[in-house]
Amino acid sequence: MATVLLIGESWFTQLMEVKGFDSFTVSGYEVGTQWIEPALTGAGHVFRHLPSHLVDGAWPDLSDVDVVLVSDCGANTFLLGTATFTGGEPAPNKLIELVEFVRGGGGLGMIGGYLSFSGIDAKAQFAGSPLADVLPVVIGRTDDRVEVPQGVNPVATQPDHVALGGATTFGPLLGYNQVGARPEADVLAVCGDDPLVALWEVGAGRAFAYTSDCGPHWASRTYADSADYALLWQGLVGWAAGTR
Repeated sequence: MATVLLIGESWFTQLMEVKGFDSFTVSGYEVGTQWIEPALTGAGHVFRHLPSHLVDGAWPDLSDVDVVLVSDCGANTFLLGTATFTGGEPAPNKLIELVEFVRGGGGLGMIGGYLSFSGIDAKAQFAGSPLADVLPVVIGRTDDRVEVPQGVNPVATQPDHVALGGATTFGPLLGYNQVGARPEADVLAVCGDDPLVALWEVGAGRAFAYTSDCGPHWASRTYADSADYALLWQGLVGWAAGTR
């Protein structure tokens, strides 16, 4: 089985409540791994989580990792560490490290979200980054979100591919990032004309793009709680690790 490192899927919140004349703020911390983690550990994979705010100070050695998943964690988090942004000093480029990881035989996946691919207000900014070169999709430079509050049920274009894990349903989804597939990529599932799952081999490794989220709100709770959700993630990670 594979050792999987998921980077991102974490956030701090600050809520202001106004009650008549008075107001106050409430702060919190949340993660979005509640669905993907049990899907993977249930198949025997080892799951590690690197929250977004620890990317700078707790960047791991990737030599004992088989698959890296980047989810809802924009390019600036990888590029602008304290040494560079505050101290004005050169520092290793973590995106280049991920490129070297996959070209050297690792597995890589980017999962959609408001800070994936191009993202909300184009703030994810992966277009033109080193990581963009090893992904099987072309990322735009504008806000690429497609919100589908009524729900969309993606369709498999290669339903028997091992990376789909035997899943037969892929939604309903409530949104995704709109990207284009590279000509050399295999597109396994689509939302209308847009890729949902695309993958390819790059160097000695493998990379995939899943353009919706691994949890709500884009992954509807109905879908995130389904058996096919778990099958899909087991299939994608198994393919990326080279075990399928």
